[in-house]
Amino acid sequence: MKLGIAMSTYQSEFGPITFRIGTNEDKLKQISSIGYNGTDLFSHELTSSETEGLKRLLEKYNVGISMFIPFFLAELKLSFTDPDDDKRTYFINRYKEQILTASRLGARTMPIGFIRGRLLPADTFDAYRERLARSLLEVSAHAADLGVALCLEPINSNEINTFYHACDAYDFLNEYNLGNMRLLLDSYHIAYEYKPQDEIIRYCADKISHYHVSDTERLLPGEGRIDYKSIISALAGIGYEGYLSIEADAAKNTFDRAQAAYGYLAGILKGYK
Repeated sequence: MKLGIAMSTYQSEFGPITFRIGTNEDKLKQISSIGYNGTDLFSHELTSSETEGLKRLLEKYNVGISMFIPFFLAELKLSFTDPDDDKRTYFINRYKEQILTASRLGARTMPIGFIRGRLLPADTFDAYRERLARSLLEVSAHAADLGVALCLEPINSNEINTFYHACDAYDFLNEYNLGNMRLLLDSYHIAYEYKPQDEIIRYCADKISHYHVSDTERLLPGEGRIDYKSIISALAGIGYEGYLSIEADAAKNTFDRAQAAYGYLAGILKGYK
């Protein structure tokens, strides 16, 4: 397993972006110096020249993109389940553009989190699922052609009203034969579930392509109450070789806390090499 940590290409108020202050080079230099293998990159809409410049910085500091997150798309207030066909098609095409950017940067995973959309009061869950499945079928096929895996992310019910149970998200992908779709699991969101994290990991084993690690209250791993030894043991048990990527709020003492979290996780991982 490899270790990653979140950073943004722009000044963002979104809480769980760990490295958000300074230039992209400043942030990548710090991430690299600690020892992280990659970064979950929260991005604005990059121009071609910005994409190439960022690619050079990633190569300079030997940091990969553990996940590419075109976060600006969430600000469009559109989604993959918008009942308006034209708006939904427009959003799908915008997302496809970002899949190309991800591919150019060498990213191999992208998330489907809040942008899947909420279930609206006038809607039915069956109709919502059908629209989501059609949208995901289209974008995931496009992504697969470019070597990028799209990952549906279960999010706790305090933040969204669909697929807040990881096992339900897993079943949905199988029910609709969305073979190109994968799962992004997040220790923070799964902590809200009624099942232990290790049990959920084993249930979803063949579809997990990315794992976010943040502790209770969006703290960094080791600062809260989540049992990362059991999580890493379960992931090792299913043969997971992807990223454990930190998506946590560290507005104060960012470098020191990110360094401590790296040491904490790396110490656990030593037992599985």
